[in-house]
Amino acid sequence: LIIKCHHHPYVEKKIHQARAKMQKLRQVIFLIAAFQVLDVIGFSILAITKPKLNRQTASTTTSSMSTSSIVESDMGVVTLSQKSFDAALWAEYESVITNVIANLQHKGKKRKHTDFSSSIQYLMSKQPVLDIPNVNDQNFGWKVMENQREMFLVKTNLTMTEHHYAMKAVTYMGHYCAKEQNAALLTIAWHKILESGMTPKQQAISTYMYTLSLNEETAHLSGEVATYYDAFFDSDETSISIRIKSLMSDQDAAGAEKLLNTLPRTKCARLRTYQPILYHYCDKVDLNSAIRLYRQMRQAPAVHFDADTYAVLIGAIAENGTFRQDADPLEVARQVGFGNTHGPKLFDELVQEMADDIVEITNSSAAILHNAFLAGFRDSLSSVEDVMNASDMITRTQHAEADEVILNRVTVNATSGVCPCSRVSLKLYKLDEKQRENLCGALFKMAKDGREEHYKKMLERKTRAKKKLPTEKFNSSFAVDELESFCDWIQSQGPFTAIVDGPNVLYHGQGEVHFSQLKKVIEKLEEMNEKPLILMPYKYVQSKINLRYDYVQKLDEKSLEFLERLKQEYAGMLYIVPTGCLDDYYWMIASVVGDKLSDVDADESPERFPGCRPMLISNDQMRDHKLELLEPRQFRRWYSCHIVNYDFSRAPLDDEWGSSRKVHVFAADVYSNEIQGNPFNDNAEDTGSLVWHLPVREWDKHDKLCIRIV
Repeated sequence: LIIKCHHHPYVEKKIHQARAKMQKLRQVIFLIAAFQVLDVIGFSILAITKPKLNRQTASTTTSSMSTSSIVESDMGVVTLSQKSFDAALWAEYESVITNVIANLQHKGKKRKHTDFSSSIQYLMSKQPVLDIPNVNDQNFGWKVMENQREMFLVKTNLTMTEHHYAMKAVTYMGHYCAKEQNAALLTIAWHKILESGMTPKQQAISTYMYTLSLNEETAHLSGEVATYYDAFFDSDETSISIRIKSLMSDQDAAGAEKLLNTLPRTKCARLRTYQPILYHYCDKVDLNSAIRLYRQMRQAPAVHFDADTYAVLIGAIAENGTFRQDADPLEVARQVGFGNTHGPKLFDELVQEMADDIVEITNSSAAILHNAFLAGFRDSLSSVEDVMNASDMITRTQHAEADEVILNRVTVNATSGVCPCSRVSLKLYKLDEKQRENLCGALFKMAKDGREEHYKKMLERKTRAKKKLPTEKFNSSFAVDELESFCDWIQSQGPFTAIVDGPNVLYHGQGEVHFSQLKKVIEKLEEMNEKPLILMPYKYVQSKINLRYDYVQKLDEKSLEFLERLKQEYAGMLYIVPTGCLDDYYWMIASVVGDKLSDVDADESPERFPGCRPMLISNDQMRDHKLELLEPRQFRRWYSCHIVNYDFSRAPLDDEWGSSRKVHVFAADVYSNEIQGNPFNDNAEDTGSLVWHLPVREWDKHDKLCIRIV
């Protein structure tokens, strides 16, 4: 093909470019090979070009960048010891820097790599030129690095252009190592930066800082890079977090807290900023400092706690026995706002704050809490053993005594919400009036934004296809107006006790719409004495339904008969969603508008499901909307209270309308699947202690970690 096309201008250009690249690579490889040969025979180009170079220093091999090989001097510099870089690491560095140099682009007049032979020789040389500055010195900054660069240029006889070339090479190497997550190579490159007085751009230093923090062996060096970053650029949360992590590797909690207080208020500290310090205090059982720092974290606007952080804190206090009635008080607890300094009441306060921040814990945090409480209450929990994995915990089914400490995995009854161990009934939390208003507001906004986005994409499609654009003016408020009309309609026609997501039922388990399924769901709801509202988009009440781009379903005779009956007999219970509006918003908003209905008691109405009304009949998992609607806790409460799932039994294909095909409806949750504490009642006597049930993400839905302290 090349022989046939080699006269084509494009092919000739590509061949020329390929040859030029190969020539560059040959030049680089030749130079590096030459430098390696000279290095082996002890011949230094730098030593020849600069007679004043300290030959004793030049003959000393450079150290590895481990902390043990660095010695601080009294002059703000760090002198390298005699330990050389690891041979395998250096060989990998040579390979990578060779590729980086071969791909460097030069701005301005065309230059060859041979024009930068001195720069390349420096980058490839193991021999140190100067002592490196001490980044941790309080006077470190622009002036120190400028002086370092001037001394380096004098020693090596490099020009500023050659110095810039070397800096560009180590910058590109940082990008390569970040992509490959190879932090070890940057230890050599970082030494070159400090030794030569380079001042790379902010993004380059940020890349070094991030990449070095990925590896535990180079994490200490990442703190040094972060200190360099803060000396040249504005401090931010990332650099402070890395420096704190580095300080904590040296057990310097006081220095870490002092550094934390230097973070500008405009750049709020996050959980990862505080975590190393908090974990240190918990590990050292300095509980007063841990509680003080925890309260500071709670007041920080950008700190969002996770389950493991709470487990470490509460676990450290539990393991120390501070939640026992006879424990020594934590005096600082009252100073920072807690009502109790020890005992079960302090535990209740802490877990209540955890419940305010998170809805469930993880398998790992469940194991931390379990083993910590076992250590602190071992005399009261003789039958319980340590666990490596919380999933291995044995589920307890027998009742607990009134004065017994509970630390068990339990399975809460799905229909009654009662814990078999503590015998408490878990509560069902609902949205309050303010939260219902927030949900309505979110749905109106999503309807408006969704219509505008749909119109924008339609214009883009027509423009690409060179089709005629619509001439009528776009009505941006159409979707909101229609949704408001629907809310008014519900007020006049309701109240409805069950809202049916029509398309979800029609499609369930099928590739086409099946009106037989909708018929059976309606009949089932009527049997349960519910008043259903059926929501159907406009296109699904037509005789022909455009399901996909290339497929139109024509309804059969039975489906058409039922559809007509639906329009006539169920006119007051059928709402057709206009074209251009998303029906999901309609059945969602139907759950929170209109008159607030009372809950159904199973004892009073055994044919009906207990719980909230209206029910939402849908198998929609809400993956498209839940992040936009409410914060996770509120969304979980709304979903648990209202969503009712369904399924159909198998039946012959020719009997989908017959009695052999049954619909099964599954009740909504009778209790909220989130962290909650409830009073322990035994023989109608309230002991005053709370029983806590903590959902664990990896466990079955109704399995909880049950904890009660007496």
